Amino acid sequence: MQLKSIGIANQVLYPFNISLKEYRNLSNDEINNDLNEVMFDFEIYDGNDIILRNNALFSYNIEKILDKIIARTLIIAINQDQYFPPDLDAVPFFKMIKNSKFVIYDSKFGHHGDCEIYKIKNKIKMFLNPLNDMSS
Repeated sequence: MQLKSIGIANQVLYPFNISLKEYRNLSNDEINNDLNEVMFDFEIYDGNDIILRNNALFSYNIEKILDKIIARTLIIAINQDQYFPPDLDAVPFFKMIKNSKFVIYDSKFGHHGDCEIYKIKNKIKMFLNPLNDMSS
């Protein structure tokens, strides 16, 4: 029962995992096939693990300590991320962390757009080389 519930939750969240533009380009058959696949994406997870991760996410507020970070920090955001919209997460964090750099890019995969991080590989390389300045 627990796995079935996780699978159903995964199906409900499916539209938020990709960009709205990409979602609107899918046919009903493609969406149905994707929904059938995501139903089983969480078979390896324990429902308690999901509960613990969510509790940790919602009970710990890092905003009050972000101004204490002194290390160079690269904040990466995806324009189409519906779970963590850049304006609500990455942009405020960028403003709170001294010495941080901010990179944002587009991905048709929305929240799962990290699979296209290659789009900003030069920016990441520049950040990792402390002799470079990302503003150039």
